[in-house]
Amino acid sequence: MTISALPLTRPHAAAPHTRSCTASDLAAAGLGLRLLGPDDTDASVTWVTETEQADPTPHVVRGSLVLTRGRRLRTVADQVTFVHRVGSAGASCVGFGLDGPLRAVPPPVVSAAADAGLAVLTVAAGTPFAAISRYVADQVIHRADCLTASRQAQAQTVLLETVLSTGSVQATVAALSRSLGQHVRVVDPQGGIIAQYPPAHAVATPYDAHHLGARPRGGETRTPITAGGVPAGYLITPEPPDSADMLHFAVGLIGLELARHAAELSGRRELAGQVIEDIVRRALSQPEAERRLARHGVVAAEPHAVVLGRFADPRRDLSRQVLPLPIDRAENVGLSAHVDGALCLVVPESGDPDEYARMLHAHLVALGGTPHVGAGTTLPGADGLRTSYLEAREGLSRGPGVNPRRALSLSGLLMAQEQPAMAELARECLQPLIEADQRTPANLMGTVRVLIDEDFSIARAAETLVVHRNTVKYRVAQIERLTGLDLSATAGRMQLWLAVATHPAGEAGG
Repeated sequence: MTISALPLTRPHAAAPHTRSCTASDLAAAGLGLRLLGPDDTDASVTWVTETEQADPTPHVVRGSLVLTRGRRLRTVADQVTFVHRVGSAGASCVGFGLDGPLRAVPPPVVSAAADAGLAVLTVAAGTPFAAISRYVADQVIHRADCLTASRQAQAQTVLLETVLSTGSVQATVAALSRSLGQHVRVVDPQGGIIAQYPPAHAVATPYDAHHLGARPRGGETRTPITAGGVPAGYLITPEPPDSADMLHFAVGLIGLELARHAAELSGRRELAGQVIEDIVRRALSQPEAERRLARHGVVAAEPHAVVLGRFADPRRDLSRQVLPLPIDRAENVGLSAHVDGALCLVVPESGDPDEYARMLHAHLVALGGTPHVGAGTTLPGADGLRTSYLEAREGLSRGPGVNPRRALSLSGLLMAQEQPAMAELARECLQPLIEADQRTPANLMGTVRVLIDEDFSIARAAETLVVHRNTVKYRVAQIERLTGLDLSATAGRMQLWLAVATHPAGEAGG
């Protein structure tokens, strides 16, 4: 006896969700099969069993087509008994090959099959049973694929309707989790949870940027999410789903929703940034400053600190990096804003400015680039917020990385005044040097910064710049000629220092 098994079910067990073909499909397949009995006689077939045993009961699969050439069924009584046994074992159809002892199926056998609820097929001489098995397998697999595609289309429709009706990433993740039958998590590039379902499902080991860059755990699947072309995080499932297409569809929807949320957040940041700028410029009275801050959830009378972050490359404006940051979901941040190309965080007294400075730096590094981050002191009132902002802004000028908090320096105080006359003086002093650097690789502005850092020591400046001392002397002569300053005198050095301290071109980095 030979059993032709399909990969969609198991012997001796019903498969209620398995797709099938029918006896009438087989009769119409051009394989030389003919369906006997009344016109309405038909049956679903999910399996094919070939046998030459008189009692194949132990090997019959529920819903199967049992094929035999009847070599041990010499009499009509044997054939009727065979049909009853096959029917009682759960088969749906019986087929008799006509290239053996049988040349036709007797009417009593057809009647017995009808009584047992079986469809009867005859198989023409020359038709191999293996061809019938292959046909049934192909039909079952094809119909299963069609069912899978239909279910997937329905699941995708549910996801799309969820996004359109709720606009919620959490609701979309919940719908995807129910569709896949497993836990689903969306995390940002640093591993912070954006949404997950079921919500109570805990992560054994917290995610971070290192884990996300390493090989997935176990059978875990991580699918990258982008929003507006910017990496926004990952969709994570414990096991690979049956269809990768479903994940890609969900990732596309979630990316669009994150981009929409990010655009809304960017708009709120721009409005908040205008308030911060007005406070720094002293354009608002104390009551007006408090009222406008309150609109953004900041109680001005309470102590707050400011954290600022920007990229070293001035062409990279953080206002265009609209993705929500992990700190936008943290409880202790009172406000995030775009101010003068930098991201500004207003941290209440319950938060640690240094911790948020490190978090901001890590996020900007993940976005790709060299970030400058500065933090100010925690102070009360709108004036305190202004002072903290100026301290953080001065921290940005000290170079890349997280710059520790310091009290405002003399140059910082001068910059805080933002007097047009001082800005114009700085521009007139430094503009010739900037233009010279644009024409030739003279690096005069770089030399000025190093000279100031090295207390105008020619020897130490040459060592820092990795050039000969005579090169530094030549550049100093050029600087004096272009600015009209005498750098051997204290007054000339002080004027150059003030110009660098109050002009954007004088900031380190970039």
